[in-house]
Amino acid sequence: MRILFCAALFGLAAAGAAKAQPEVQVQNLLTRGDAVARALESDPGVAAAGEGLRAAEALARQARLRPNPSLDVQLEDFGGSGP
Repeated sequence: MRILFCAALFGLAAAGAAKAQPEVQVQNLLTRGDAVARALESDPGVAAAGEGLRAAEALARQARLRPNPSLDVQLEDFGGSGP
């Protein structure tokens, strides 16, 4: 609760500072959308989730294919010791 109160006070102080110097704040303005986009771009968890999705798609694609053919050979006494 105290954290939310402090955040609200900080937001009000920042808004007051923006009104006092609008030309300086406009150049350094970071919108909520920009902040979210930056956070998502730099979050390794988002990239890992994307790679996990690609891996799942690859496994599903592989499961639809036929198995590779195989050849089994059994030999007895190949070299032989008799006639």
